[in-house]
Amino acid sequence: MTAFDNRNLYATQAKTERRLRDIQQQLVGPVVTVQGVAALLKQLDPELAQNLPECVHRDEFEHLVLWLGQAGEDLQAVLDKLALQVNPN
Repeated sequence: MTAFDNRNLYATQAKTERRLRDIQQQLVGPVVTVQGVAALLKQLDPELAQNLPECVHRDEFEHLVLWLGQAGEDLQAVLDKLALQVNPN
């Protein structure tokens, strides 16, 4: 491998790491939003669920809240993995 090849390899890796860092930073806000909304919905009084429109069944709403919470956890796991790839130390 020539010195030129080494520099190209380094530049490509640096670009990839920068892209991963950018993605990681962009995901933080949406992940916090999803987790926050899920936490707020879980705290709703079950009686409030009775005020949902007729087209939304209570069970569906409860499942939605659970799925939203799981999505937040999954997104956080992805974000954590990105952090490990960007900052392996």
